[in-house]
Amino acid sequence: MKTIREPAKDLPIVREVDVVVAGGGPTGITAALSAARNGAKTLLLEQGGFLGGNATMWLPLLCFLDVDGNQIIRAIPQEIVDQMEKRGAVTRHYPCVLHESYTIYDPEVFKIVAQEMLLEAGVDILLHTFVADVVAEEGQVQALIIENKSGRQAVTGTVYIDCTGDGDVAARAGAPWEKGDEEGGMMPPSLMFTLRNVDVEEARRALIEESERYKLQEIPAEEIERNEHFIAVGVTDRVLR
Repeated sequence: MKTIREPAKDLPIVREVDVVVAGGGPTGITAALSAARNGAKTLLLEQGGFLGGNATMWLPLLCFLDVDGNQIIRAIPQEIVDQMEKRGAVTRHYPCVLHESYTIYDPEVFKIVAQEMLLEAGVDILLHTFVADVVAEEGQVQALIIENKSGRQAVTGTVYIDCTGDGDVAARAGAPWEKGDEEGGMMPPSLMFTLRNVDVEEARRALIEESERYKLQEIPAEEIERNEHFIAVGVTDRVLR
């Protein structure tokens, strides 16, 4: 393989904080809020132009309830739900035979609520910022190398929290990792999309009466029939209006 030698250069350290959180998805948001609220000077790095990660894919929030219908997730996740509820952008937690519970919400409002809560807590946020490398010595992270519109830079902290979803920081720091199962198999990607102007009642009827056609045998028809909010395709026009 051909290579190019990159000239060595000194990188500016643009942030020196107590806690550096890499990744602005649900776990990164929660970690950064927890750190900042406990008095730590906190920096949150996110490669996208907004916060939320998987919470912006139009999937429901899952598992706030246990199998008996008792709420088991509260604290910061519930705070976010409460803030979305004030804006009419979330349903209640519905029991579900597959995921214990699901909660339908508007991801665009989630983005706004998450950022407002972080800024209120004093978290420093860098968007459009990619963690390109890790400086580590004997298993101890010394700095993260980041890249954004300002170029290649470095940030340092006392504690580093990897919320990248793929364990990028840990892997680059030398932590052992595996890919796939014993045969190398991995979970296939999901294809997510949204629809408008859907006849929600007709869609529910089709799922109930033609479950074989839509491959939903594992979801009892009575579960779909019982809950009018089961089908998320009508979220924008029906549930959250």
